[in-house]
Amino acid sequence: MSMFEFSLSEEEEMVRKTAADFAAEKLFPPFREHEAAGSVPGSLRSAYGELGLAGLDIPEAQGGSGLSSLVKSLVLESLAGGDAAAALALDGAGPALYPLLEMGGETGAGLVREFLSKKDARGWVVVDRE
Repeated sequence: MSMFEFSLSEEEEMVRKTAADFAAEKLFPPFREHEAAGSVPGSLRSAYGELGLAGLDIPEAQGGSGLSSLVKSLVLESLAGGDAAAALALDGAGPALYPLLEMGGETGAGLVREFLSKKDARGWVVVDRE
């Protein structure tokens, strides 16, 4: 019989707590303002990036932290505890980064690195009609 370990590692718990503290201090108090504005201010995106919460599950070689999808899920769950809409807004390009990494070659990887280097980046879409 094999045993599964469901507890978080120290690193995972530290990242989760950092995100939960950020949500409690920065997202929850003004969440109605964010809701009314339909966005979160650039200062929050910058603070989120400076904490290292952006690109957690993107490989380090591409400008991310190289952590797991579980860690990213823990962060988004913690952020949603403060402001669910802001959690989605702070996720930047969200799942759009993975196809760029997997199928975009060095050009796609370069775009991901550029996106993650901008601490207040917002999501964007690239359309090539050639």
